[in-house]
Amino acid sequence: MTAHRFRLAAGALLLPLALVAAAPAAAAFAISPAGAEDGGFSRFELSVRGSLTSAGAGATYEHSYDPHPGYAIPGSYVRQTLHIDPLAGRGLQAGLTFFSGRRFGIRLSLGRDETPFGGLNPPFEMSYKFTSWMPGPGGFQSVDGIRNTRTEWPETSGALRRTTVGLEAVFRIPLGRFFSLNLSGGPLLGFFGGEIHSLAYTELVYERYGALFFETYFVRLRLPARTVVGLTAGAELSFRLGRHLDFVLSAAYRSGSYMGTPAIMAAYEYNAALDAAADVFSRIKARLAPGPIELSPSPLIFGAGLAVVF
Repeated sequence: MTAHRFRLAAGALLLPLALVAAAPAAAAFAISPAGAEDGGFSRFELSVRGSLTSAGAGATYEHSYDPHPGYAIPGSYVRQTLHIDPLAGRGLQAGLTFFSGRRFGIRLSLGRDETPFGGLNPPFEMSYKFTSWMPGPGGFQSVDGIRNTRTEWPETSGALRRTTVGLEAVFRIPLGRFFSLNLSGGPLLGFFGGEIHSLAYTELVYERYGALFFETYFVRLRLPARTVVGLTAGAELSFRLGRHLDFVLSAAYRSGSYMGTPAIMAAYEYNAALDAAADVFSRIKARLAPGPIELSPSPLIFGAGLAVVF
């Protein structure tokens, strides 16, 4: 974490505490000159809501390797472009808010959401240079050749998962007898992880007299865990259902994106969908070196649920 981000997170963390410390005086000034309406008032709210996120910004992942390493004639390659589009996702959010007075409070929030991946991918391309022994008039002789292929590749799949912990200052605005609007904001910790399906891997399994046979595999990638410091700000509309129960609609903004280097976690045969043999999997891990990737899930999250007041 850079010094700038540390100062930003520390300042955001102190903001809710400062607002709560100033809440009694501020509430008295804002609501009534004598503060009679807020005198001695405090309460907790426990909210649970389902959440939806919109689609995020897509990423392009370029992948290539040499399918014929060590061959005397260089230039063989496998090239692939993987489109990774964060789709609309869903999750669950919970928060415990302590109101000191009728307007000011502080909230500890927890969340869990999942952003699935999609993306239409072009075929992956292979150019394989080789030398074969071919029969001829004077006997067998070596012949150099090139095998060029394009193989259709399915859509990207997988998901980016995020667990969040936030500390927010809350300001309540009464809108009537049964309605109120809560405005909130503060620092947010995001814990990311997930997986991406899939890269392509192909290798020569048999060659005779210029006839080449290849086996292709799906390579599944794991997104290593990352912790990201960000900020959150949101608005909630509460409708009173009963003395101790509110219905809540919310919309929030959350900063933070994922950046990491994927790791190879599994491989499957292209045609049979079976696990790759142990020796093949070892070769895949030795020959493929995934590069870093940055993924940006949507910063907007919408929720609906219930709040218990006590």
